[in-house]
Amino acid sequence: MPVVMHEMAFTRERLQQSRFSPQGQIEEEGEPGQMFASPESLRINQFLAAERR
Repeated sequence: MPVVMHEMAFTRERLQQSRFSPQGQIEEEGEPGQMFASPESLRINQFLAAERR
């Protein structure tokens, strides 16, 4: 079941699968810990940098 989540700490700690889909386009998907530790997409890097501030 898809769930829209903006709480990154919860996403990283509790979910088994995550997708980053700005504007409805899946840009990256996988295990949240891996996605947050070393994202492949420039856009998710920018998003995570903004979340850390």
